[in-house]
Amino acid sequence: MKVLISGASGLIGTELAKQLSALGHKPIRLVRRPVKSADEMFWAPGISDLDPNSLSDIDAVINLAGATTGKIPKVTHHPNGRIPHQLKGSIAQ
Repeated sequence: MKVLISGASGLIGTELAKQLSALGHKPIRLVRRPVKSADEMFWAPGISDLDPNSLSDIDAVINLAGATTGKIPKVTHHPNGRIPHQLKGSIAQ
């Protein structure tokens, strides 16, 4: 299976991608920076739309993106009231 993972650079996403690969699947990491390898796909929520055609061969999507809460200070809100960019891909429009 070809599995698209948002939040793939986090603790759980990194381990999930590793285990999927070990089981013979192809994890594709959704990244907000320029793509560096064939196992990455660019998307910047709130800045650019994800091209639906780029998802045509994706079998599953796993959303692990979110604001970091395990580090100090915790990200619970943005000072100017905006939603942190890590959460924009998780919010239904």
